[in-house]
Amino acid sequence: MISGSIENASTVLAVALKACAILMLSTRMASAADAMDPEQIMLGRELFFDKNLSADRSIACSSCHMESRAFSDGKRVSPGASGHSGTRNAPSLRGVGAYRQLFWDGRADTLEGQAVFPLYSPIEMGLSGEAELLSRVRENRGYVREFQRLAGTESATPTAAFVVQALAAYERSLVPRTTPLDDYLAGNEVALSPEAKSGLALFRGRAGCSTCHRLDDGDASLTDNQFHESSVGVRAAGKRFPALALQLTRMSLKQRLDLIPRDSRVAALGRFVVTLEPKDMAFFRTPSLREAKLTAPYMHDGSIRSLQEAVDVELYYRGLQQGYPVNFSLAERRDIRLFIESATPAVSSNERLTSQRSATFIVSTRHE
Repeated sequence: MISGSIENASTVLAVALKACAILMLSTRMASAADAMDPEQIMLGRELFFDKNLSADRSIACSSCHMESRAFSDGKRVSPGASGHSGTRNAPSLRGVGAYRQLFWDGRADTLEGQAVFPLYSPIEMGLSGEAELLSRVRENRGYVREFQRLAGTESATPTAAFVVQALAAYERSLVPRTTPLDDYLAGNEVALSPEAKSGLALFRGRAGCSTCHRLDDGDASLTDNQFHESSVGVRAAGKRFPALALQLTRMSLKQRLDLIPRDSRVAALGRFVVTLEPKDMAFFRTPSLREAKLTAPYMHDGSIRSLQEAVDVELYYRGLQQGYPVNFSLAERRDIRLFIESATPAVSSNERLTSQRSATFIVSTRHE
């Protein structure tokens, strides 16, 4: 009896320890978000949903990063102000506070630095610079009062730094949500279906997915935050690939980055455009697979329409990298997809409605 009690207690302890390890990432990020000023986060949220921060007042950050789609937008590439479209797929912002480098090509290493690019990009929000940004912000008396409160003085006026800090604070608050995968890894054996469990074994084993989409007892982020070669989209550069790369070496970093949303051939060169290192040619940051069920289409150029197609394409390219075919049955491919879908929380229709009402409230109360 004593022996059985000890074994049972040990099992409970092991499960509890594993649960703590698996949820560590989300807990760390939630703690960081809790440490921030809630009013700054709310101000950042209002700015995030404000279409007046685009040149023609037609789009907001939330236009490309929709809460109902795990802060992606469901489009191959996102339309910007004045009807322009870029060359990159809008990635999910869930858990973005833990990322060490931002954008598909890693050009920014802070959320504050990231926020500047879409605001001033002619293809995205299209503002001409800080002066126009601050003019738009100062139109809203509520924004001005909140900036004064954060600055601690009624004589303060909004600055560009305040704007990007508030946006970054809101984005850091978008911590990962608990999913069936988290529950399973924490010890709930019935959280995953038998098919998803089979997919997990393949994901960690023969398919080799966890090499880049990290999954272990201390990290269920499903990304290694590194850059890896992708053949997807390389054909866009065609035979001009070498000549285009050489042309970029004669440009400044700003000139190269300005070309990315305008030219799909340049965009296909990936991190090389940022570093000019040959080893970074066609390398892109590994996206997290958390909530991937909500973020179709996939890949840096949005060229893969469904999650099943993304699984099939990745398995095909893994075979090319290894130099021999990697054969998986249709059932095995389906199981891998079902496993990836388990990293998306089950959201009720009531929760979706609440989210939509919240966004509507912010839009309707923004101006006084």
